[in-house]
Amino acid sequence: MTTMTAEPEADTMTATDDGIAVCWRCGGPCLTYKGSVHGWTCTACLDAYLDAGAARWAVRMAKEREKNARKLLLRNDSESPVSANGRGRDGGGPDVFRTAVPASATTSDAPQ
Repeated sequence: MTTMTAEPEADTMTATDDGIAVCWRCGGPCLTYKGSVHGWTCTACLDAYLDAGAARWAVRMAKEREKNARKLLLRNDSESPVSANGRGRDGGGPDVFRTAVPASATTSDAPQ
């Protein structure tokens, strides 16, 4: 089991003197062991692997943004919300009643 440490050098170990390790991706020489997941992997292959993952993530996020934009543009706004048309719980939201015009706003108070 690999435990994370504060120093990144603690997770790497160097190749032995009796032979240089070979990168399992490209077959080239590799001087450091990159943990149990990547094994003996050269820095160039590891960088390419991480860049490919970042590119896949960028494509996935672009598709997700496009899907969300399409959903916002194509949604049907012709029907009012449930609470506005009386189908909500207990008859919907509060009713709005218009009150009579206040006495101070009548035309009889205006100078002629």
